[in-house]
Amino acid sequence: MRAQPSLTLFATLAALVCLGTGPALAAQPAATGKEAAPEGTPQGAAAAVAADLEASAVKALGVVEGKPIDTGFVFFDGRYLDAPYTVSRRGRQVFINDVLVYQWHEWPPMDMHVYEDPGSPTEVYAKATGLDDCFGEDWRKSHFWRKIRYLYEHFSKEVAKQKEVEYLRQLPFVVSAGFEPSPLFPDSPNPDLTTLVLTTKAGKKENVSLGPPRAGTEGHWDFGVKDVRIQVDGGRDMYERYIRAGNALLLFSRNCYKELDREVAARDLPLVLQILRSARPTEEKVNLLQRMKVFPTAPASGKEIYMPLITRFEASPQLDERVAALVKETGVKPRTLQDLPDEIPWDRAERLDKEKREREQRDKEQQKKEQGAREKN
Repeated sequence: MRAQPSLTLFATLAALVCLGTGPALAAQPAATGKEAAPEGTPQGAAAAVAADLEASAVKALGVVEGKPIDTGFVFFDGRYLDAPYTVSRRGRQVFINDVLVYQWHEWPPMDMHVYEDPGSPTEVYAKATGLDDCFGEDWRKSHFWRKIRYLYEHFSKEVAKQKEVEYLRQLPFVVSAGFEPSPLFPDSPNPDLTTLVLTTKAGKKENVSLGPPRAGTEGHWDFGVKDVRIQVDGGRDMYERYIRAGNALLLFSRNCYKELDREVAARDLPLVLQILRSARPTEEKVNLLQRMKVFPTAPASGKEIYMPLITRFEASPQLDERVAALVKETGVKPRTLQDLPDEIPWDRAERLDKEKREREQRDKEQQKKEQGAREKN
């Protein structure tokens, strides 16, 4: 089953950490969030609507203004932002030096309460073959999710669980559904440590992760104004904390970031800047950055992660002075091209793993041949 989208602040994507769960910001290498489109144009009308929306968010959530910070390094989509840094929140948006670097994906928060029974799923899911077919682009508006939400809002947990099973059995592609012992707690008598499992007509078993709120929580499906403020303030505070610690932040318009701690920044930033400023072809720059493990767990094919750094890189005279000062303060020796491994680390790992599998396969074949020869004798 497709996992229910998380409403927590942090999720990992490759070696990047991504905030929120919604669409990315529009790429804006020089945007400050204050430019106005011409009046009387579609762009102007859209800008006016967007401005009203953000004004309502500011009214509901308020404003937090940070204090200037002289430490750290900030890059947004490859563009270096000059220090000092002021990290502020205006409504649902976070700005660093007036550059919009993050915004909560949805405003106003959606009312996720279900007031009326959505009814039977028979016609809605007539062509469905599995749970993945039960969610649309917005899972919160799907019949499946709204039905389960309705049950747990309007009935006791015990009754809702039984009605959830009955609902699943009505799905056209389901042949059976029920609670089974959890693989993690197979011997536990606790009914809350069971797993709801259904079997499709194709014979596939699928776990159903929707259910009652976890113990000790209230309304974990709800995400109101207070929750948005907590989440966005958490992002602002985190950015401010990283910068104050002297770390380097690589921020991206898809609401993702990569942090380099102070010593790593001193070790790697000089070489990163050298690579970005060079006349090397893009593919070679990507290869060098991959060999540096700038994003350590990124797959070798994921060069798009590096493209904002390479194609939109902008620096200022301040950057070189501050990087040189950081190297001097930390006493860390910067890496050079000669220090890099000959292979991209994950390419090497994949190659060694492949060679191991091939070697094991040859050994098995050889053992089989020897066994056959012994049996003939």
